[in-house]
Amino acid sequence: MTGTPPSAATAPTQRLEQTVVSPRPARRQALLYAPPSVVAAPYVTILESEGLDVLVANSVDSAGVLLSNASPALIIALVPVLGHELRELFRKHAPNAEIRALPGLTPILEDAVVRPRDAFEFAIRAIVATAGVISASRKTPRERTVRILQLTEGAAAAMRFSDADAAAARVIAALYDVPQALSADESGARTERDDETRRRERDTHRSLLAEFVAALQSPFPIIVAPSSGDPSQRLPVPLEIVEAAGAFALLQEARIPQAAVALRKLAVSGDLHPIAVEAIIKAAAQETDAAARGRILIIDSDAGARNLLALRLANEGYGTDAAADGRAALEIIRREPPALIISETVLAGMDGFTLLDTLRRERRNIPFVFLSARNDALSMNKGLLLGAADFLAKPINTEVLMTKLQKLMGQALAAAEVSARISLSDVSSASQQHPTVTYAQLEPGVSILGRFRLVADLGEGGMGKVFRARDERLEEDVVIKVMKESLTGDPKTLDHFKREIRLARKISHPAVVRIFDFWEVGPLKFVTMEFLPGTDLANEIERRGPFPLPVGLRIAAEFFEGLTAAHELGVVHRDIKPHNVFLLSGGRVKILDFGIAQGLDPERPDHTVTTSVIGTPDYMSPEQLVGQKLDARTDIYSAGVMLYELLTGSLPFDDSDRTTAVTSRLHRDPLPPSRYNAKIPAAVDQFILRLLARNRDERWQEARSAAVELRNILRSLR
Repeated sequence: MTGTPPSAATAPTQRLEQTVVSPRPARRQALLYAPPSVVAAPYVTILESEGLDVLVANSVDSAGVLLSNASPALIIALVPVLGHELRELFRKHAPNAEIRALPGLTPILEDAVVRPRDAFEFAIRAIVATAGVISASRKTPRERTVRILQLTEGAAAAMRFSDADAAAARVIAALYDVPQALSADESGARTERDDETRRRERDTHRSLLAEFVAALQSPFPIIVAPSSGDPSQRLPVPLEIVEAAGAFALLQEARIPQAAVALRKLAVSGDLHPIAVEAIIKAAAQETDAAARGRILIIDSDAGARNLLALRLANEGYGTDAAADGRAALEIIRREPPALIISETVLAGMDGFTLLDTLRRERRNIPFVFLSARNDALSMNKGLLLGAADFLAKPINTEVLMTKLQKLMGQALAAAEVSARISLSDVSSASQQHPTVTYAQLEPGVSILGRFRLVADLGEGGMGKVFRARDERLEEDVVIKVMKESLTGDPKTLDHFKREIRLARKISHPAVVRIFDFWEVGPLKFVTMEFLPGTDLANEIERRGPFPLPVGLRIAAEFFEGLTAAHELGVVHRDIKPHNVFLLSGGRVKILDFGIAQGLDPERPDHTVTTSVIGTPDYMSPEQLVGQKLDARTDIYSAGVMLYELLTGSLPFDDSDRTTAVTSRLHRDPLPPSRYNAKIPAAVDQFILRLLARNRDERWQEARSAAVELRNILRSLR
């Protein structure tokens, strides 16, 4: 910003971005993408001098790994043009980061006859003027392009676009009406076209825009293609802002009553990005008192959900604050209590339930509404018992939410609002109807919720069926585990199944399978998790026999590192075996099935008591077999059995009599694995036998210590 600020006496009060104050604030992170041909050192120095912690990636793969474990506020790519692959990678892993593409230091420092900003403004005016001449000659409204550009600029500001994205949006907006003008087709004003026709026209328009943009040979990237996946799960790209601006301009030209309502209907039907629509409506609003109806705090880790709700509330006359986690929200509330709070239950740092409980203990009786991805009865009841005014499951009909908020805040609804809400609710409910699917109907080809299309049957176990499915909203493959109908009526079993989600979602490690969510859809109860290309370790042992020593030890080291992440959260797996370890096609390891895992809370020792023997007998520890209290060391024993089998092809206690094979571990130690595989050195013998000690106090006490020792053994073998 430039210019002299107003004096303290006349300066208006402005709301600043909310921050969390901590004794030692963390430095902001930046990711620097520098291909091997680029020297990154000068850029690192510059960024570090600006107070940033710099992560450097020299390939797409390394960038993906870094982004999966960090949340940089700034991403700089040292490339002439930011390609589609990089842009999608950055937007997927860091949707809130500012992204910049720099061709290098030299082009930035080169002298120019005209300042870059002046040259850009001239180019925009030239394009707009050209579009206006074309429009006049083709008898389309000449002022339409100017109106689209104005709306786009206002929406880009409301969305806080980076300079690069704002510039790209302005160029697209300036060109947007050219294909329409050249076609001299006034179909844009007609509202009775069917969905297929509208989509076909939109795709044609995008194709023509792409040709015009390519002909400009822009010095900065202008992507004329929206990102894949469900728009409600991501932020809009510049093109989608411009498309919403173009649709609004056409609705205004056609004098459509309540143009904002008509525009929202296009978002509900999937023609426009919902966040882009709210940004355009905000840009079009004139002299709105943004806080006339009170201030609402929105708490959600999903940036797209926060932005959509904040923009819609602002368009309805509310002031808004936003936070991504519970602790930041608590600081905001203590500093300046809002009139109402809308919160997700699943939050980093402090979840929604804990936040609400804290507020009630502090006697802050602020109306609190949960808007959550959790739609199970247990979560809903918990939220309401803690004092929430309402608990709404995602995806929520926005019109219903707006009506509930006004009721909670004691605000009357105008006749025009009632009419608009009913109209939009009809569109929403019609678009969200999906046929009910039963457990017996599950087979490849069936679609659940209109989102998960079953692709392949992966088998059926004691808990239920497992399918590979296509998430058509996110356009990626997932695995779906569906509970048997005979189990869903048993509260204890259902709670056991939900525990898999609660515990596994806490664990974040490359060697642990990612759990996405738990769903209750009609009679179906299922969990979604990442799809893994490869096979389980049991199949590989059966197919290959004993693994080469370095390979087996590397697999075990990765496994113990993943187990460490679980144990440090107080989670014990209790069913470690080769069937629950997945070997990816690239050789990496993933631990599966935390469905019978049990959290260890030091304040609740009963959590470690097992009243029934759960697990697989061949891999159980002695204390697990006799029903004693379990801790992390039972997993360490089971991992020792698995490693023994991995290197020898045999179990440490193998007998034709199954009972003898299982119970012999209670009375004797196993033979050294080198008796079955002479290539196993003494150090590995000692390591495995310590894992398999009958007395748990004599085993490795922590998975981390075992992982470190394995890495040391691997280095000694080289």
